[in-house]
Amino acid sequence: MTIRQILYATDLSSASEPAGDLARFLGRLLKAEILLLYVTPPVPIPPSGYFPPHMYQELVDAAHRDAHDGVDRLLDRLRDPSAKVRGRVEEGAPAPRILD
Repeated sequence: MTIRQILYATDLSSASEPAGDLARFLGRLLKAEILLLYVTPPVPIPPSGYFPPHMYQELVDAAHRDAHDGVDRLLDRLRDPSAKVRGRVEEGAPAPRILD
């Protein structure tokens, strides 16, 4: 069996960094691509009161910017000449999106 890709799903916290180190190690060892995946959870809508749509969109846009910035920082940390690393940001409930 040949392993061609390693999924490194992260919540962008420092607690998930050891998993990234292991993914990089295995990527080098197995000559496998590392796919760094972060899933942005849906931004909740406040249950009561008026919440202007443009404010909600601003929150969604900020969450996406933060997600891409975090993935870019991790990609810089994981870069290694002997391993191919790429990042991906998805949106939705994290567990099902990771399984997809």
